[in-house]
Amino acid sequence: MLLPARGGAARAFVDTLLVETQARFSGDGRWIAYAANVSGRLEVYVKPYGRAGEPRQVSANGGSWPQWRRDNAEIVFVAPDETFMAAQVRINGDELTVGAIRPLFKTRLRTRIRLDAYPYDMTPDGQQFLVNALIEENLSTPLSVILNWPRLLRP
Repeated sequence: MLLPARGGAARAFVDTLLVETQARFSGDGRWIAYAANVSGRLEVYVKPYGRAGEPRQVSANGGSWPQWRRDNAEIVFVAPDETFMAAQVRINGDELTVGAIRPLFKTRLRTRIRLDAYPYDMTPDGQQFLVNALIEENLSTPLSVILNWPRLLRP
């Protein structure tokens, strides 16, 4: 659903019986990337916003949680095997072309409870990621208890 920031009624962006989720606006606000199960599994699609146009499939073998790089030249998404992928995107006016898709890194994401809860974020340039991942090592963290700590604050 789309809800205008200045008020007004919400309206459907896509209106089918499919699962359509995880929508993200492009940096210029002219495109929306989202995941949908058109093929029976989640794939990443891009559709124009505010004008007519058919969705374009971005992912090739499944994908979810798309995010645009700030310059709109790349869409990052997560493949079904939890590999982070980057799809080159070229925009020329109202035309969008999906180029090469390359793997970035593989991780083990924490169990997702909600389909629309993103397990990661990235910097606008797509160079750094914050990922909610499982840590394989079972290390105990030391705990320090400081007693009478207010006394330490006095000059």
